Amino acid sequence: MNENEVFQKLIDLHSLYIQSRYAHWLQYELYTWQWWLLIICPIAFWLLWIKVVDRKKIIEILLYGLLIFIFTTAMDAIGIAYLLWDYQIKTLSKLPHIFSLDTAVFPVIYMLIYQYYPRWNTYLTSIVVMSAVFSFVGEPFLAWIGIYIMLKWKYVYSFPVFIAIGIICKVFVDWLVSIRQKNYLM
Repeated sequence: MNENEVFQKLIDLHSLYIQSRYAHWLQYELYTWQWWLLIICPIAFWLLWIKVVDRKKIIEILLYGLLIFIFTTAMDAIGIAYLLWDYQIKTLSKLPHIFSLDTAVFPVIYMLIYQYYPRWNTYLTSIVVMSAVFSFVGEPFLAWIGIYIMLKWKYVYSFPVFIAIGIICKVFVDWLVSIRQKNYLM
């Protein structure tokens, strides 16, 4: 086989995978109670956030949340691509990750911590507690209800990742805020 034939075979296999995944989604995922949970959770989390967000710092908080979204979505894509984990139930069949967690649950919880614990010592404590809950309660719960499947991953691996994401995003946003404050003082 030449390079073009191999590439065409890869495209054909990928197309078969997408068709199979879509058929699975239609028959086994769509409208299940887990699917509804993944639909309702983001709505509830964003409504909560709208109710409690500090509107004076909304741009800063949203920037932080956007960075969290970027990191969690990228980590999900990497984890799935390297067959570390997968999701048996998805809100949308064409997305390779659990969209509702990446777009709502993770960003909203991180943003609430960022808003309510601006000082580093309390922020770090909160991020460590949140990471423990996500890693050792949230992930096992999602696995137990049949949404999350660990392939070559362990819950303990997620713990430092969730902490690192929170630290990196806070460092970056705090740095940008300090630049803005210095420019206002000039």
